[in-house]
Amino acid sequence: GRKDPYLYSVKVTLLSDGHPRDIVTATTGLRTVAIDNARGFLLNDSPYPVHGVNRHQEKLDKGWALSHADNVEDFQVIDEIGASAVRLAHYQQSEDVHDICDRAGLLCWEEIPNVERVSASAAFEQNAEEQLREMILQGYNHPSIVWRGIFNELNANWIKAPGGHVDPVPMLQKLYSLGKELDPT
Repeated sequence: GRKDPYLYSVKVTLLSDGHPRDIVTATTGLRTVAIDNARGFLLNDSPYPVHGVNRHQEKLDKGWALSHADNVEDFQVIDEIGASAVRLAHYQQSEDVHDICDRAGLLCWEEIPNVERVSASAAFEQNAEEQLREMILQGYNHPSIVWRGIFNELNANWIKAPGGHVDPVPMLQKLYSLGKELDPT
């Protein structure tokens, strides 16, 4: 959490015939999260207040091409208002953003870019499933990532879906099950 966002550095060495062939160092953290009817949101088995904001990765005259300094500036504002959580809105954001959140001890909600409509096509379902799989695998070692979203503004009342309404429940149930399989935390 915000009080002590301690991170570990893990070094993995691939040996072949006793000689190092590849070395990877990754930063990670250890935490547990749960939601309890009586105690609320729990971080490491202790009640933890969740006060969050929404963050889009964009700036005037830059679009989504943000620098590290731009990201730091955004998260300084988030820190100033006392937020303990941030929703990384509508799409996966940069590795830099996840690193900043890890170091700050923020709780993150990230999501695949499934906005407004769900198609009944097999291709749509396969694409959403692949995006979820990649999102989980890419962010697996980031302790800040606590929630993963699989849609946004689904069947919003201002959207006029071509071809009528599609029941998203079967696909969303499948995506939810896949998410729990890949990351049971």
